Amino acid sequence: MSKQLLLFDPRLPAWVRELWNRIDAQKRREILSILANMGRASLTASSPAIKTKETDNESE
Repeated sequence: MSKQLLLFDPRLPAWVRELWNRIDAQKRREILSILANMGRASLTASSPAIKTKETDNESE
């Protein structure tokens, strides 16, 4: 697979765009940083429910 598919519709609803534009640039960066950290933490969380093919093969 050389092309990554979209997870969400890239178009923003008007209310989201208006709300986002009301937030000052510094706060927007802070929000994005928090969301990025949350995403990273969820990917690195050690949960038995989250297994990849690589980790399954390592136990053999």
